Amino acid sequence: MLVKPLACLFFSASLALAQVPEATPIGLRSRDLAIPPPNPSERIAERLKLDAAKTQQLQKIYQQLGVDMAKLRIQMERKQLDLKELLLSGNLELDKLRKNCDERGKVMADMQFLAFIADSDVKKLLTPDQWTQYIQLKSAMMDHGIPRAGREGGDSKGRK
Repeated sequence: MLVKPLACLFFSASLALAQVPEATPIGLRSRDLAIPPPNPSERIAERLKLDAAKTQQLQKIYQQLGVDMAKLRIQMERKQLDLKELLLSGNLELDKLRKNCDERGKVMADMQFLAFIADSDVKKLLTPDQWTQYIQLKSAMMDHGIPRAGREGGDSKGRK
């Protein structure tokens, strides 16, 4: 019957819209529009004191990473909507739920691997000292919640 899947889709869409913060312009965030996240390459290039040519190469790496990550975020959103539909259908078909979990896990692994590829490309541009600084900078960004990859700032405890 077509009514049940449509009802699930409508319900899922309304849940997604309800989770968008009201403070954002017209209720949308860049990740909702599949716009690549802000490019941190200028800040990194400045801190590492890169010349113009290396800065441009770094920007290209981060721009490509942003595009590739946006594509994977779209895939993940689709998998999450599929999961909601499965759960709301009333039939907990474990084989389908397991398949969805595996597919979402693969997308997450692909995201992590893309970041490793980007880091590998960045390492080729840098001197050993710059590479050490780059790793320290990335670590600090993760530890202190500096906005990155399209996420809001703040650490795991909600601090900014």
